[in-house]
Amino acid sequence: MLRRTSRLLLVACACTLAACTGNDVMDGFCTPDGPDITLNDDCPYQNARGPQIPNPECKASKAAPASAATWTDVFAIFVDKNRGNCSAGGCHGIEEKAANGIFLPSNNAQKFYDALINTKGSVGKPYVNADKPLDSWIHCNVAGTPGGGLPMPKPAGLPSKKDSDIVEDWVLGGAPGP
Repeated sequence: MLRRTSRLLLVACACTLAACTGNDVMDGFCTPDGPDITLNDDCPYQNARGPQIPNPECKASKAAPASAATWTDVFAIFVDKNRGNCSAGGCHGIEEKAANGIFLPSNNAQKFYDALINTKGSVGKPYVNADKPLDSWIHCNVAGTPGGGLPMPKPAGLPSKKDSDIVEDWVLGGAPGP
């Protein structure tokens, strides 16, 4: 029986080979954060042997905010190198290289906020929806819970439950801006 590491290496090689031999599904709809990975059953990021499993819906862990979290609180989490670090060079901090084209500058709270409010992602809903807070999925994304797409920051969301609760409270409170 192959060891786990050997099996992972074989899968990685097979995926690389598939991408190099004419795999034509490597488009915006076939990425882990693409708008809808369910459109193509051949997408290498999902099981290519059958229908795609829809992403579960993001559900708030509570009905109302437990605190009056502000944008200042949330922005401080997201730009802190030991907490969110969204503006790191390898993530969303360099405009020309920002992951998924989402630029989140650590030196401009308004531009950062606007990017979050205007982003839709893999779950097909706004990342932050100030008008319908329960339609936001940022809180699931940063908590690493189902319905949030790929957890951010990688690998599992914010390292502190307290910080992810602050983000959820901010969203449930209507996601007020700067």
